[in-house]
Amino acid sequence: VRKGMVLVDERLKPVASWEFDADIAILTHSTTIQPRYQAVIHCEIIRQAIRSTQ
Repeated sequence: VRKGMVLVDERLKPVASWEFDADIAILTHSTTIQPRYQAVIHCEIIRQAIRSTQ
């Protein structure tokens, strides 16, 4: 087990995802948001670089 990994009960049947849909709110710098914009998403214990597609 390495830093950032999470142990999950196999009965939950976890799956990996490369893509997901999200509704986001831009609080600052709304003029810099364009297709392929890169940012960091924080979701509970996950901190991951993302790239928007739209």
